[in-house]
Amino acid sequence: MNSTACEIAQLQEQMHQVRMDLGEEVHDLVENARAMTDWHVHWRRHPLAFGAAAVLLGYLIVPSRRFSASDSRILENMGMVQPPRRSVGNQLLSKLAGMAVGLAAQKGIEIAGRQIEGFMASRDARGNGRGEFAETNQHDYE
Repeated sequence: MNSTACEIAQLQEQMHQVRMDLGEEVHDLVENARAMTDWHVHWRRHPLAFGAAAVLLGYLIVPSRRFSASDSRILENMGMVQPPRRSVGNQLLSKLAGMAVGLAAQKGIEIAGRQIEGFMASRDARGNGRGEFAETNQHDYE
């Protein structure tokens, strides 16, 4: 009976040690997952790749050069292009659409600003966002 109690005590001690080790491993796993999703870490490790991606994205987003009014006049004088004929209704509709897009963009910026302010205020209320995660600047996989 004494040997059974000793085996049970050893088994309980081993289980306790496994639980303790598991907690540390989970903590390390969470820290590494945070580090992998932190774009600052990847930026520091691969600045050229990020720069190239930014240049490529900018090239794809920015539209190609369009003819200016002076280019159109030169081509008209050469007889290559007919001057565009836009009705008053089309001009008015174009201006109204431009105003609507500008107003929507302005409201979107206001809403985004309020969201950012709310986020920063909630972050400040929690201790300036530096609570339990302040030591995450150094990561295991760096």
